[in-house]
Amino acid sequence: MKYIIFLSLFTMQATFASILIEITNPNSDLGAISSTVVAGDGSVYFGGRDNSMVQALIERFDGSVLTEIPNPTMNNTTINAMTADTGDIIFFGGQDSSTGQPIVWESSFTGFAELTNPNLHMGFINSCAIDPIGTAYFGGLDSTTNQPLVYKYRRPHLTEVSDPNMTLGEIYAVAASTKGDQAFCGGVDNGTGQPLLYRINPLVNPPPTLERIANPSGDLGQINTIVFTRNNTAYLGGRNATTYRPLIWKFADNALTEITNPDLSLGVINTIAVASETSIYFAGQEASFHRPLVYRYNGNELIRLTNPNTDRGMISAIGVAHGYVYFGGEDLTSHKPLVYKYDGLHMTQLINPNANLGVINSVGVTSDWDVYFGGENFTTLMPLIYEIKHF
Repeated sequence: MKYIIFLSLFTMQATFASILIEITNPNSDLGAISSTVVAGDGSVYFGGRDNSMVQALIERFDGSVLTEIPNPTMNNTTINAMTADTGDIIFFGGQDSSTGQPIVWESSFTGFAELTNPNLHMGFINSCAIDPIGTAYFGGLDSTTNQPLVYKYRRPHLTEVSDPNMTLGEIYAVAASTKGDQAFCGGVDNGTGQPLLYRINPLVNPPPTLERIANPSGDLGQINTIVFTRNNTAYLGGRNATTYRPLIWKFADNALTEITNPDLSLGVINTIAVASETSIYFAGQEASFHRPLVYRYNGNELIRLTNPNTDRGMISAIGVAHGYVYFGGEDLTSHKPLVYKYDGLHMTQLINPNANLGVINSVGVTSDWDVYFGGENFTTLMPLIYEIKHF
């Protein structure tokens, strides 16, 4: 997923009301959206699975019309992750179930290109990212070797970046620094059960081996999400499987440290977003009561934010616009899509535009601060797309 750096909540000059609007699908195909990304021209792309056509789902919203984009192949494919540069290039990662192999697609104004895998191994892509100099990274699982799968793409070559220790494991999160000097891949080491974190130096060509970064403790767990700030600080979230508490780490000044969490809740972090260097948001699910879990980190301390109700639920995506923070996921009490709005003081829940059940899996925010959520409508079994309107 592509993360965008936003202005601080406390610099906002105006107050906006927000409502959810559902964008109508261009056809009646069944399916779900797993990833959302904003292209350089401001259009929003949604990727996932078209269960009617049994192939990848790719849709584009130009601000007024939602259109479906034909697949570059008719194979049984699924999109799990997307990333975009500041121009017209979009990358898609997932799996071709016809062959069992990972897929990496590149889209531009000239059309789609399916990039050739560097080997014939089975596997899939879970996450991808692109840095400011145009190097793209893809992470997932090589199911032939049961090792982490990491690809680096620097036009025109897609190459595999290997682990010299042949670690067993899987990558769930990929992030590239805002300065183009490093990329992180995080997941789980299935040999030890510990969180797995790799660093890649993109300036070395051919690609180097993966550099393993030591964990700040010997606890078990996994990394689910990573984001970089403008000053090149990285924040990581996931689950500590030893304490069963959220895993919240910070990488700065070439050191990986655990952020002290005064909240003793059990739970997991699924997603992170940056509003400013002193407003980092971590969200997921609290395990004891199965409620949404949201923290704000101000650079010094981690603060638990209060939910607007006692419903069970989880957060899967965070977007920031007009000085507000929006959290998307599922309300597990009503089983409807969940959207929270945080104004710097209070958390409120936005009203769904209809009575349908569903879930939000991803978010994209344009340079004009338009917010789009993608997921699945459980009532119709069709892709779900919400837009937040400000007025």
